[in-house]
Amino acid sequence: MNWRCRPALLVAFSFAHLPFLLSSAALNQFPLDPSELPPPSHPCHHIYGQILESPVAIPRYKLFNSLAVCYHQHGLIPSALKLYEYSIITSNKTFALPFANLAAVALNNGDHATANALVREYLRGVGFNGSSPEFDKDAIEHGSPCRKGEDKEGECCMALNNLGAGLLTGGQWEEAEKVLKIAENIMGKGHVMGDKVFFNLGSLYAEEGLMEDAAFAFATSFLNSFQVNPESFDPSALMRRALLVPPISNSSSEIIKTRNLFEQRVNAIAHMAYYGCEGVEDETLRDLLVVEELYELRGEIGPIKNRVIDPSKGLQTPHFYLHYHGALDRPLQELVASMHILLGPTDLLTPSSPMIHPDGRLDDFDRKKRLGFISSLFEEGEPHGLLLQDVIRNIDKTRYEVYVVIIGGEQAGDVIGKSADKVIPVGFDWPLARKTLDELQLDGLVFAEMQNEAMAHMLGFGRFAPVQILAMGSPITSGNPSIDYFVSCARSEHPLLTMLDDTESHYTEQLVLLEGVGISFPAPSGLPCASALSQPERDSTWLVDLHLPSKFLHFRKYTCPQHLFKLHPDFDAVISGLLAGDKKGVVLLQSAKIGRKTGMIRRRISSFVVREFGEEAGLDFLERLVFIPRVTSDVFHLLLQMSSVLLHPFPFGGSKTSSDAILSGTPLVTMPTPYLRGRMALGFYHEFMDDVQMHECCVATSVTDYINKALRLGLNDALRDGVEELMRRGGGKIFDNESVRHEWLLFLDSVLKNPAPSPYPDPPPYLGHDNVVFQSLQRRWLKDFSRSMSYNK
Repeated sequence: MNWRCRPALLVAFSFAHLPFLLSSAALNQFPLDPSELPPPSHPCHHIYGQILESPVAIPRYKLFNSLAVCYHQHGLIPSALKLYEYSIITSNKTFALPFANLAAVALNNGDHATANALVREYLRGVGFNGSSPEFDKDAIEHGSPCRKGEDKEGECCMALNNLGAGLLTGGQWEEAEKVLKIAENIMGKGHVMGDKVFFNLGSLYAEEGLMEDAAFAFATSFLNSFQVNPESFDPSALMRRALLVPPISNSSSEIIKTRNLFEQRVNAIAHMAYYGCEGVEDETLRDLLVVEELYELRGEIGPIKNRVIDPSKGLQTPHFYLHYHGALDRPLQELVASMHILLGPTDLLTPSSPMIHPDGRLDDFDRKKRLGFISSLFEEGEPHGLLLQDVIRNIDKTRYEVYVVIIGGEQAGDVIGKSADKVIPVGFDWPLARKTLDELQLDGLVFAEMQNEAMAHMLGFGRFAPVQILAMGSPITSGNPSIDYFVSCARSEHPLLTMLDDTESHYTEQLVLLEGVGISFPAPSGLPCASALSQPERDSTWLVDLHLPSKFLHFRKYTCPQHLFKLHPDFDAVISGLLAGDKKGVVLLQSAKIGRKTGMIRRRISSFVVREFGEEAGLDFLERLVFIPRVTSDVFHLLLQMSSVLLHPFPFGGSKTSSDAILSGTPLVTMPTPYLRGRMALGFYHEFMDDVQMHECCVATSVTDYINKALRLGLNDALRDGVEELMRRGGGKIFDNESVRHEWLLFLDSVLKNPAPSPYPDPPPYLGHDNVVFQSLQRRWLKDFSRSMSYNK
């Protein structure tokens, strides 16, 4: 998941030389060009007028900052940057506030490191956490604003919120929590910054798996928003509370409960769009509002339709973890899409200008087609970008113009960047992203994924091209009426998929089944080779790099090299079964970035082991369950090669890790499940094994079969050697697969040859609390899946 906190503005700008970009010769001149000056009708003109007055009641450097803020709020970012810098310089660096404002720009540009540095400079200037102010004149004379009850505490809370957001974006969870809690302590009740600080605290707690704390923080954020401005409050925090899903579930029964409550809350939000809290069942309302004070105000909360101001910022991160439950997600995806359409701006579904091609004609076969690709994950080596890299590189440039739109602060990978006619960064700026896509006047737009971060998720509701396509970067239907096609492949979908009628289809989009595996990653080069290492070097990799206890050095290693949130509770049976069946075996799992999540998985597996095998066996089993650290790419590939058996999780596997496993030559055990997300390893095996070979060694049909196959590969050297030889001989077929590229290009040629503009969809009807189709479909598929996962001891 690409998780980022974000304010709302961006400019494609380098902050490397801030704050001293202006020459000393420019100090006596107004920093803006005549074309940048605000006309009399502009909302910022009155501040400009104050600057021109002589003498001025307010120091000019403060007025320059105020004008910069006004420009910033109206999206005039380059001019705002000049004014912020000019404010700093003309104050002789005795004014710290512009540093905090510049940090907001950096955050929206995806540059969290620069944002953090700028906020720390502001805090150094005004004094923070007991330190004395170093250069801010007002703080030196009157005291730091970073104290409770100070008149200017709002500016300090704003700076601390931005620092917390930057730290969260950079994965510095503990430090982010400390900073945000300080901001919380400085704020009084109903503080104007309260909604933002509690919103980011909610995001932090949600990612850490502290769901009650997250729900309370989001509800408190909404309470602050409502109290500060009851007439024009933003319900984004309430929406985020409704979409909360634990990153790690403790049991299959908890998953069913989670999904039921999720459905009830989202339905409640959809109902509130028109009717406020009136008519929502009391139990659901209490679960949604959480905070007693907010619940007491329920009668005052009116309709929330079209009140979300910035859908990307308001969502912040989609309901990412829902899709790891292994259930049919289409009903809930459609429900969430309906909610977004109801709460979002009135123009969410449409661009700002008519849908016409650049030359004004829809039937011109001679001109080049304009094709866009959009993602936050196109940087070098990112799997989602690699899925489309070969397609982008091989598109016929005599017939297509290719535009790559980059969300966030990362750069496009070298191959993608050089293959596109133009790479356009839009950061996390929602208005800029929509304007950019609108002005490109595309014939087709391909989303690499839509579930990893909020910007792509919400941009998908717009109609920026007559043909809009979702690739399988996130192998889940969007549920979005503005997405026309979902590109999948025949070998990785369920063989009976095409026999389902529309009400039971996995996809709301038209499904496109590419022939074969449908996925082709570039062949990697320069990877380390474990066979070339001496035994002491291999031992050092295990002991030093991977932190394996020395007593397990010569044990068989059963490795699951996946994120812990992919480990469904039913996978605990596999882990304990392997530890029970091979007394000289260890199971290796990859630690989470957040230590609390690793602890959650360890406790869950411990409970299962003790329940199934008793406490005495449990002590031995858990000693042989080793959580290895997150490592560099080179060490990761050595880990795959040196493991005895690799374990593919279910019901959600992975494409890149499957290909890495096959490249390593180490046998990978997988158990296909009904949906694409659990069948990618099977698709790869189809490329170089026949059905008998793969089901004999590596493709399981039940949890018990999975355990038995993994144990056979671990304990039977001859069998493992034979599978490794098959993988060495044929595994290379899954890389640089020309047929995948060919299928993609045929598909694009077909749908873009003469695309008819799709009509702008009307918002889906309100779905109601008792939608029998949604509930019965969801629960039937969950029940069937749970039965298929049942563990036979």
